[in-house]
Amino acid sequence: MFGWFKKKMAPEGPVEFSLDMEIGRPAEDIFRLLDWSDDMNAKRGEGQQVLPGAGAGQWRLIMQGMEDVTFHLNVTQEERDRLYGYTCQADPMIGRLVSSHEVFRIEPLPDGACRVYLNVSAQFIEGMTEKEVAGETAMMSLGCHSSLARLKIHAEHGPDAARDAQIVAMD
Repeated sequence: MFGWFKKKMAPEGPVEFSLDMEIGRPAEDIFRLLDWSDDMNAKRGEGQQVLPGAGAGQWRLIMQGMEDVTFHLNVTQEERDRLYGYTCQADPMIGRLVSSHEVFRIEPLPDGACRVYLNVSAQFIEGMTEKEVAGETAMMSLGCHSSLARLKIHAEHGPDAARDAQIVAMD
């Protein structure tokens, strides 16, 4: 009648997420945990499969319990011990997330620890309602926090602790 019951559509375009966390390890250790090409990569250490992709800077991640999904990773930024970024696209697509671009910026602290900043740009399918985007945003926000928290646990307590961690709440 007057559009009162019409679904409100969400604006198109990527959704941005930013958070940071102090990690009690040096920047060079954190970089190695992030670098897909490094034997010390956190996902490898936690028992996930990290395989070379089709070209330079391209990788495939296959996670335990999700063997039917391949995460295609393409390194976009790499500055040793300071910056690491990559795009990620799941095949087949998971939920409404088309792709993400994740950038980790590492800043050394005077005490030998570092602060890690995570910026994620997530592209969701087009045509979602505001309510659908709110749900996807909440899940993605929790996922970003979980990713950074798991990195911290891995760096400070090792891969077994990170693999076994049950991260359910945000700070």
